[in-house]
Amino acid sequence: MIMNKVLLDLNNPVFQQDLFALPKPESLAVLKTLKKISQLTWQQLYEDQGLK
Repeated sequence: MIMNKVLLDLNNPVFQQDLFALPKPESLAVLKTLKKISQLTWQQLYEDQGLK
């Protein structure tokens, strides 16, 4: 079984506007979470208890 990594498309203008409007600590937390998600396979993402 091939495990595909999760791909993130962060080019949505509304997403970018909201991200850039966050205070620095919150934006760093979002980026940390996105980094974690990007390193997971879909199965790992579904099983991860910290992302629900």
